[in-house]
Amino acid sequence: RAFAVSPGVYLLQLQLEKAVNLLQNSTLNMKEIALASGFSNASYFCRAFKKKYLVSPGDFRKKR
Repeated sequence: RAFAVSPGVYLLQLQLEKAVNLLQNSTLNMKEIALASGFSNASYFCRAFKKKYLVSPGDFRKKR
């Protein structure tokens, strides 16, 4: 209630924030970033990332 979102949505936000940090500050590949961010697989990570940021993780990294 304090965050005004469900626990699942809040967890996804935290995972994506960690992924953004790793995309900007590491040379890990997408699978490694997905796993390090708490995603079960790279495919789900890429779909969730693109849904939130409207760009793929790879394109996000290239633009940064």
